[in-house]
Amino acid sequence: MLTAEGKACRVRLIILVVLCSTMPAELSCWVRIATYYTNPTNTPLKDSTYLKNALSASQRFINASSADEIAIGTSTTQLFHNLSTSFLFPPKSEIIVTQINHESNISPWLRMAERQDLIVKWWTAKGPAMRLEIDDLLELISEKTCLVALTHACGILGNIEDVEVAAEVVHRMVPEAVVCVDGGEFVPHRRVDVSALGVDIYVWSWNNVFGPHLSCIWIEKSLKDDHDLLEPFSYFFDHPLTSLQVKLGLYAANPALTSSIPSIVDYFNPDPVSAWTAIMEHEAVLQKILIDYLNSRSDVRIHGENSPDPVLRVAIVSFNINGWMSQDVVEFITTKDPRLGVAWGHFDSFRLVAKILHPKEDGVVRVSMVHYNTGVWWFSEGFDPDGI
Repeated sequence: MLTAEGKACRVRLIILVVLCSTMPAELSCWVRIATYYTNPTNTPLKDSTYLKNALSASQRFINASSADEIAIGTSTTQLFHNLSTSFLFPPKSEIIVTQINHESNISPWLRMAERQDLIVKWWTAKGPAMRLEIDDLLELISEKTCLVALTHACGILGNIEDVEVAAEVVHRMVPEAVVCVDGGEFVPHRRVDVSALGVDIYVWSWNNVFGPHLSCIWIEKSLKDDHDLLEPFSYFFDHPLTSLQVKLGLYAANPALTSSIPSIVDYFNPDPVSAWTAIMEHEAVLQKILIDYLNSRSDVRIHGENSPDPVLRVAIVSFNINGWMSQDVVEFITTKDPRLGVAWGHFDSFRLVAKILHPKEDGVVRVSMVHYNTGVWWFSEGFDPDGI
């Protein structure tokens, strides 16, 4: 594991399920949380300061133009739900959703479609690599398209989707349509610059970026202030200068956890570009070791890209082994080496896992590697092909 200063330190547990965990970016993240709870001088005014600092840090993290475009909530599910109850689309408008999304970026839109009498179109991933094809999107878009919801990187497949091209296509064909992106599985692995993506909405979770269980939503300013389309979730705030935190967040985020967000962003400073480049290069080495090993076995099926190319995928690798239940594979691995944290299941992407990938009923085996991992060598050097 590497500290914030780049120094090595020993850890007993090799976490390979980072997307399900809350590994802090550095000790100061926990220190800020503990300090909040042990500080007898905390007041509502200080809570407002913590929130202001957290929103400012979030703005820097994704290179947004203003902190007023960001809201903090308890989870992506909560924020997407708040957003879906705020949109006002004309009846019979069409929304495009992909089944490779996390369920938090599917269910709110399906419920919204039921409430507002909207038509749902499914953008289906195709081919052995299960990629979203722009040609398929072109066939789905019409003058009635009002919303396109997709993921930046799939939490099961590991594929990186070209959201920049998707946004350009959607806005060129239907300028008023909204492009909503879930970046939860992308942000632990790559730097995000919303100013360059061309999307309208971007959502991510801080627990995926080695911090506390909080999430953020960014909405582009012109959409945020469009009260004909986006009605404030709050009960009475209704003028264009109101921040997104007031409109959608409703101050639902725990203030102690919120106070730690600046330390997460500081973890990648003072040169975040170089930091994220180094992270990508390190993860590319790790995922190549694992993917090359899995590709060498005829009894293994990798879900998604079977190439370790970091341009095509992040270091999330899901697979099944012929003749084995996923739980048995994980228990075999962790019994051989209890330090390894590997997981099985559908990871809140049940539509993808059960209805498209069709593995055994207990889902897939998923290995999620990040920049502080060094233990993936075990799969190629310590994995006994005869034992599993």
